[in-house]
Amino acid sequence: MAFCEKCGAQIPENGTFCAACGAPVAAQAQPTRIPEQPAASPELMDALRQLKCSRLLPDIGKLIDEATDAQLSPLETVSKVFTTAARRRQNSKMEMLEKMASLPSNPSIENFDFSRINPLAAQRIKEAARCQWIEAGESMLIRGPSGVGKTHLAVSLGKLAVAKGYRTLFIQANDLLAKLARWNVNGELERRMKLLNQVRVLIIDEFGYPTKPDPAYAPLFYTLVQERTQKGVSTVITSNRKLGEMGSMLGGDEVCIAAALDRLIKDCWFIKIMGKSYRLECFEKRKMKDGWDSEEDDEGNL
Repeated sequence: MAFCEKCGAQIPENGTFCAACGAPVAAQAQPTRIPEQPAASPELMDALRQLKCSRLLPDIGKLIDEATDAQLSPLETVSKVFTTAARRRQNSKMEMLEKMASLPSNPSIENFDFSRINPLAAQRIKEAARCQWIEAGESMLIRGPSGVGKTHLAVSLGKLAVAKGYRTLFIQANDLLAKLARWNVNGELERRMKLLNQVRVLIIDEFGYPTKPDPAYAPLFYTLVQERTQKGVSTVITSNRKLGEMGSMLGGDEVCIAAALDRLIKDCWFIKIMGKSYRLECFEKRKMKDGWDSEEDDEGNL
């Protein structure tokens, strides 16, 4: 369908003059035909797969059209295509790392309350936030009483590690020990241990709350620590126990436990957080707000 450029009237198919104004059709600009994008050749598809850019295939035509409209040079067009591919790959990698890490969503280094801890610990945490200890293959022990922010800090450091592209995993100590024991019984330990040791930052939370000590835990934990130490990957442990008390949660061979902890503390960062429980402080504030602050109230005489 064509229209007269002079008056805008519709021109019948095969018409030679505009019926409204008499302008010759030969002088009219022909409608622009948008060429269809050719199907991608097998060679192109194979090349994109080898470059791990196959997800870019549906948009290559669009990207080239945009480059053409912008009058980009061939080199600039190639740059546009591969810059887009690199950005998409990075986004996909970050999504995978975040999903695999299993980190709780709320804690972050930005909302960590540094005012509640001593200046020395605060400075040490800010140094740790640069993640240089991960590159050096060093581990970390975060210790302190319940409710002072140990897990919050460990999760925050885990998120910073993910943001820098490090494969990270957050797991409760009880869950990890139970899984190691089950994998050992099922004959999966070697394969599973290899996967665990591919994790650059393994965060073991609440090392000190066993549901039931098991003699099998000590040698399994020793093997994990030994292999991760030899591989030069980082392990983060949070605990409310003193170092000498941590072995009691495992049960079994005390020599094996001591050897595991000895390997762990070599080239290890120690961060001690002291203070009153944050959860307890929130509870006390809520009691005050609700007028539940007398001894009689505490005894249930409301």
